Amino acid sequence: MKCNNCGTENPDEALFCKNCGARLDGNVTCPHCGKLLPVDSKFCMYCGYRFGDAYAQTNAPAAGAYGAGYGYVPAQAYAPKRVSAPTVLKYVSDGLAMLAALFAFIFMFLIGVRLGISGMDVSVSTGFFYFFGDAYDVLDNLSDAMSEIMRGGMIMGTVATALILLAVSALFISTAVKYILTLFKKTKKGMNGLAAATFFSYIAGIMLFLACISGSGDMSADGIEIMLNGATIAGIVLGGLFLLAAVVTDLVAKRETALTASALKGSVTGLVAVALMIVLLCLPAFGVVSFRITSDGTTLSTDLGITNLFSFIAGMEDNMNGYNEMRIGESIITVMFFILFVGLSAASVTALSGLSVNTEGKGKSLSFGMMIMSSIFAVLVGIMQLLGNSQMVAFFDKNIYDLDVIIAGNSAVPIVMIVFGVLLLATAIVFAKLAVPEKAPQPVVAVAEAGAETAAAESGTQSENGDASADDIS
Repeated sequence: MKCNNCGTENPDEALFCKNCGARLDGNVTCPHCGKLLPVDSKFCMYCGYRFGDAYAQTNAPAAGAYGAGYGYVPAQAYAPKRVSAPTVLKYVSDGLAMLAALFAFIFMFLIGVRLGISGMDVSVSTGFFYFFGDAYDVLDNLSDAMSEIMRGGMIMGTVATALILLAVSALFISTAVKYILTLFKKTKKGMNGLAAATFFSYIAGIMLFLACISGSGDMSADGIEIMLNGATIAGIVLGGLFLLAAVVTDLVAKRETALTASALKGSVTGLVAVALMIVLLCLPAFGVVSFRITSDGTTLSTDLGITNLFSFIAGMEDNMNGYNEMRIGESIITVMFFILFVGLSAASVTALSGLSVNTEGKGKSLSFGMMIMSSIFAVLVGIMQLLGNSQMVAFFDKNIYDLDVIIAGNSAVPIVMIVFGVLLLATAIVFAKLAVPEKAPQPVVAVAEAGAETAAAESGTQSENGDASADDIS
């Protein structure tokens, strides 16, 4: 029996060619279900398996032979693609990041504080939209002079609330849109950066709101303090946990590049910068002015946020020595404090979002620049707090003549603010040094060309030396 594929003669009882292994009965076997089919089949009659060109190009009969042009695609060619572990981890990371942004957006509307008095079961709550209505109702019962002074603090509180609302909402919407695009594979970029920006905008918003409304005072065992409500704390914890999980999952997905020596050095420095910036965002929430008055062994410590500082000034008599100078000076300092704190928040949020993505030391320019800006803003905020303290202490010195009364500013928070700002500056410089990408290896072609040029130069030198030697001999 002659093989239709290679033309080799085979015994009559043979089923397969002894030379090429092709079936001699003119049939072929379906690679999927194993059934025999006519050689001209395009689909398997038993399982529906589709024949294609991939098998024909490598296993087709010889040209001119029976069945030439027909072949079968191996089963693995149509097997479903397996999703790699890094791809799965990327989807998990994106989902966790989306949840972090979602929690930040939801709990933004629940931002609030409560007034607590030690030793008393008293608690007064103030919500996120306080500066959109309730704050101004207080002014109706005050004199025009007091209302005018206090209105400045209320306006800054309203601006702060509006900025928080716009920033967190816009960033959350951007995060949600990017997540949808990621699900539909319209983009391959991760979304940790936007999610981190949303969450840290929420954190910065909390601290800005607290700086506007904060205030505390204590005398011996009794104390009055404004604290965050439970919903705000819950939002910080939930959003932070999901964002941390998203970053860690992303690191695991990119472990091959994220665990290199240079990447690890940059990551450790980045973590230090993250910790410093979070602390710097929290410190201004203690207020603009902080001082203590000691008399007869009793110390009264007072921290005043923006609105409480204006209320404190409005409650003083305008005929006190240096009152107008103090009022104008504290107003200017407070406005500068507010502007610088907003700048610190914007720069820190941008740097933090960049650091949450730069697990491999890429894109360091933006993070480096924003860290520098954050450090500058932090130092300036600390200076404003020191100036506010000194202005208030100087005013009290002009009006209190009792030698037993000692008035001093609380400089701990401003000094820590300035020191941490300087540390952030140093960390940014170190981060820039360590995060420089390693020099890419020279292409093989370039190396070969350089080697050829070197060999040619050496050959030319040897040739010249040989010619010179021949001339010397002659």
